[in-house]
Amino acid sequence: MELRPSYLAHGSPPIAHTAPVQPERYPELAEFLASFEDDESPSDWLALFQHWWDRNPAASKVPHGWVLEADGRIVGFLGLIPVRFQLQGESTVAFSGTTWRVCEEHRAHSLRLMYAAIQGTEDHVLFNSTPIPQVRPILQRLGFSLIPRDLSSAEHMPAGLLLANPSSAIARRLGGSVPARALSTVAGPWVGWYQGAKLRFSGRDRFEVERIDSVGDEFDRLWERDRARWPTTMDRSRASLDWYCNAPGGDKVLVAVRRDGELVGSVIYWLRGEDRRLFECVDMWVGDSDPAAVCAAAAGGLGIARSLGAEVVLFPCFSDSLGKPLSRACLTTIELNERCDFYRWGSADRTMHTLSADETFLTDTVGDNTFF
Repeated sequence: MELRPSYLAHGSPPIAHTAPVQPERYPELAEFLASFEDDESPSDWLALFQHWWDRNPAASKVPHGWVLEADGRIVGFLGLIPVRFQLQGESTVAFSGTTWRVCEEHRAHSLRLMYAAIQGTEDHVLFNSTPIPQVRPILQRLGFSLIPRDLSSAEHMPAGLLLANPSSAIARRLGGSVPARALSTVAGPWVGWYQGAKLRFSGRDRFEVERIDSVGDEFDRLWERDRARWPTTMDRSRASLDWYCNAPGGDKVLVAVRRDGELVGSVIYWLRGEDRRLFECVDMWVGDSDPAAVCAAAAGGLGIARSLGAEVVLFPCFSDSLGKPLSRACLTTIELNERCDFYRWGSADRTMHTLSADETFLTDTVGDNTFF
């Protein structure tokens, strides 16, 4: 017996076409996205839409994204999140593609959404940071490239590791059995002493580190003073930081690094995981990547992680200038998964442009992978 999709028994599926996302269709779009398995509720999606688009300081005439329609109903979606961006020293807006979802019976038309996104963002940088393995070759054929990073390793990004609760983290890593817990009660204090000693000899005592609940004007001054260090990077003005750190979920933590009362750096952490035991650095902006200031930021993050009940603190080394002091300050260094963050920068005349690794500093605040 021949097995065919149910819609073929009644003829071909309705012809699908793309249309820009309009605010009046937010509720319908939220219901569509919530219909996918293990996804957020409609109210969760509406909160994300408000954050992505209605409260976003990055003004743009580019649509919020596109829906795929058939018979007047939404059967697919690809969103665009605008972000303030510095491109080769000039202030502009970049875009992060997000939430590429299409009903199974219409997936043959999925690329229509990506074509619309590419055409709509001509002359802008378009990021895609969460492609599944099957999608990566498609992106590369469409002109996307891996984000360049000033790193010695072309394939994997190193990350520094600190343990906020060594005994608990060791026991969990060893499987949580009775012998594992017994071993962790002995090994945990020694691990804590060792990583504390590394941090004490880093020069961090010259800096003050504190969690920030309200973003003040001093962050604007820091951004204007230090933005020339990297010609191509995310905007870190007061408005951008306030918007990013106040995403739904309340899981972002902004930390200020000061010396003699003056702000010299900012760090954003993400408290993540189902049990919220991982405290991950998603952005570190420290003046001239001063090794002592970087170590102070790491030590401060460790203390804040403990206060929040996290077990592990992770510091991706977004550049070699950050990686060297982090490797000296942290307990150990691990390799993260293979890089899969892509960008596309094309002009209306179909000219493709590239970003230079030695002028580009992009962290995990680019793309959509920290918005959920």
